Amino acid sequence: ADLVHLALPEDDGQRLTIAYAEGCGAEAALGLVLPGGQSLSGRVLGSGRQAVSPDFAADDRVAPAARAAMSHIGPAVLFPLGNGRGVLMMGRKHGSPAFPEAEAAFTNAFAAQAGIALELAASRAEAERLSVYEDRDRIARDLHDLVIQRLYATGMSLEGTMPLISRPEVSSRVSNAVDAMDETIKEIRAAIFALQARDTGPRHDMRAEIGRASCRERV
Repeated sequence: ADLVHLALPEDDGQRLTIAYAEGCGAEAALGLVLPGGQSLSGRVLGSGRQAVSPDFAADDRVAPAARAAMSHIGPAVLFPLGNGRGVLMMGRKHGSPAFPEAEAAFTNAFAAQAGIALELAASRAEAERLSVYEDRDRIARDLHDLVIQRLYATGMSLEGTMPLISRPEVSSRVSNAVDAMDETIKEIRAAIFALQARDTGPRHDMRAEIGRASCRERV
């Protein structure tokens, strides 16, 4: 092949971006965004079947931007990469012979194996992510059920003893200690919300603010 590129789907296949490219004209192809519904790559991604183009640059199924960027490509074959993981294209310059069936079959098998490898990697990453979430939830429960409850009980006990204290300086120290416990409870609750958050965006900040607001007064 004179040019090979890999297009990866984004936004549930609504568009594909050429993330990798090697060969003649790779610079022009790299980073190109293809519409999922109006491109040959999108059709291959959706159908899960390879597509053959005798003249890539003149093929109406190819997105206009791709035809312009790869106007030197004639015979081309596009292969699906596993379960919607991407589309692999290999093409030759104008005037070159089409890819023999044996070469296309070999590349198709390679693309299928690469898709399986990507699928396994994604499954492993998802399992690791779920494991991290489980650990975070466990830590958050321990912080809430053990640490916060004990601090709260200790603070209430100290507040209950304040009327029995006759020396102002001792009463002030106890009051400062109670305030410090309140501040610690706020920080721990904010940490709990951060541990339980599943993304980092405005929602996370909002949850943290709610947690801090809920600690401003004792219940």
